[in-house]
Amino acid sequence: MISMHISPPKANARKKRREVHSRRGKMIDPKYVDQTIKNHQNCCGRHCISSLERCSVYEARKVFHELCQEEQRKWMVNFFQTAQRYKNGRKVYAYFVRGKEVCQRAWLFAHGISNGRQVFCS
Repeated sequence: MISMHISPPKANARKKRREVHSRRGKMIDPKYVDQTIKNHQNCCGRHCISSLERCSVYEARKVFHELCQEEQRKWMVNFFQTAQRYKNGRKVYAYFVRGKEVCQRAWLFAHGISNGRQVFCS
């Protein structure tokens, strides 16, 4: 008989919460925000990421990452419902960071949202 050690669910949930909190802290750390802005200059022909102000990125990330995961999901669903437009019969979205229109990649970057998570919620 093979004996396997399985952690109780509560321990796994606590570990996951710690990991989420450490990621949240990292995403809104001003030094991390500065570093990511320097490393992500290419987005589109308008160079939206390089035109974002550090304080705009910091504020967008802070607002988003202070929400719990369920609240983040609801926030994203609400965004996609309100930002949806139709242009030439096609569904498009208007992305804004603190009142400035940006491309999708810059919006995701500013909020610290992965592309995969965005696709899931849209």
